[in-house]
Order: sequence, then C-alpha cells, then structure tokens
Amino acid sequence: MVIGFFALIAAIMAAFNPDLVWVFVILVGLYELYALFMSVRKAPLLKDELAHKLTLNELEMWKRYPTFLTYPFASRMMSSGLSTLQFISLALGIVLLFRGEPVWGVVIALNYFLAAPMAMKLNPQFFFHNQSQKGDAEASSNLENITTALQKLHNLEPQEGVDADTEKSELNKTARKWKDVA
Repeated sequence: MVIGFFALIAAIMAAFNPDLVWVFVILVGLYELYALFMSVRKAPLLKDELAHKLTLNELEMWKRYPTFLTYPFASRMMSSGLSTLQFISLALGIVLLFRGEPVWGVVIALNYFLAAPMAMKLNPQFFFHNQSQKGDAEASSNLENITTALQKLHNLEPQEGVDADTEKSELNKTARKWKDVA
C-alpha cells in the first residue's frame, strides 16, 4: 500500500501542476513494470515430493499462477497496490482531461485497463471468490484448486493425529526458542 500513498501524492501534484505528470507516470510505470515481470514469470520446477502432493488441476493452477502460489502474501499486496493505482489513474485521467491535457488524461486513464489483468493474475483467489459467489462453476472449481494447492505447498493443512491444542503448544515452543536465539 506504500505505492498507493506515493502515487496519490504524485497524482495530486500532477492534478495541480500538469507539468509534473511525468513523476506520476514514472512512479506508476516502474511499479507496473515490476508487477508485469512478476505476473508473467514462468513457473519454477517443483520438487518431486511437492509435485506428487498436487493433483493435475492443482498443477495447472501452479502453471497459471506461480507467483501467487510461491509468494501469496507479497502477491496479494502487489495486486492490491495495482487496484489502488487503477483507481488513482482513472481519477487523475479525468482531472487532466478537465484541465486541458487530453493526451496525458487519456494515456493515464488507460492504465485502468492495463493494470486489471495483472491484478487478477497476482491474486486469483480474490477474483475467483467473487466470481464463485455469483454462481460461476468454473470459478468455484478454480478457487478450490488454488486454495488446496496453496495449503499443500505451504504445509497449511493440519497434521493427522495432532489436535489444535498440541499444535498450538508446539508453535509456542518454537516461538520461545526463536525468541531466545534473537
């Protein structure tokens, strides 16, 4: 969300002084270039033990959304940042159109449409959830596959034969051990 704050500052500067629109364009451009590289990166090979845990549908999700399944927290935050930039770009584009800068206004407003596919690719779980709430069967299936793949890849499944209290006490022991090391 830090990018949203800086983009908002740059957008306000550009709204009051259109000569400074280049600051906004460079800031947003660099962030979106990085997001583009992250969203189109190729899926790395999985270790055999992980590959055997996943079903064919989950492996397909791994190939389609490797960044989300590898770095779920960072990917969600980047997607949220892109959505923020979409809104700010659309608002700044409209302001610039009214301020007599039609070229910059249209170029910046087009960012609304450019950032959307990257945001979806970086956080598919959010978008599949929204579509599945509307009754889309394919989105529901994709949501289930991506959720189970995420659980399996990051060992988020509860272990068999371990109740929640035992698991919690083990986590507390590990936390205390790390606290003593630090």
